[in-house]
Amino acid sequence: MTAPAPVRPAGKFRTALLILPCILLVSACATQPVSDEQFRGLPEGVTIDQPLQSPLVTWGYKPQSITVTTWGSSSCPPSAVDMMLNSEKELVISFESVEGRDCTADLAPTTHVFTLPDDAQHSPLTVKTSLDGVLGSEATVLK
Repeated sequence: MTAPAPVRPAGKFRTALLILPCILLVSACATQPVSDEQFRGLPEGVTIDQPLQSPLVTWGYKPQSITVTTWGSSSCPPSAVDMMLNSEKELVISFESVEGRDCTADLAPTTHVFTLPDDAQHSPLTVKTSLDGVLGSEATVLK
């Protein structure tokens, strides 16, 4: 029986050089969260008796921020995937539904907090939202 050949450090180094670009490529393609924060419920100080048909947009509690509250399954709330400034007074935020898992059949609010781009600090600000690529509601928020 022969002993296995020893692994040379140069071989490990070459393997690392081959694997590292693949890891970097995969991590670069991973989606970064668009919202700064996401939590169940309504923004502080907001009360609503029944779910709304469209997202609720308010000025945020953090400087230069807004909140967008969506309604849907509490176990599978939509995720914010893109925020695009069309003009200094119009912002479009895109959401996507969660796929591939079982979701509860309840209707609960989820609030997303977004820091506004520097060019979108004007009031009034029109915020348009889309879900799964379909442009939906439009809300104007005043300071």
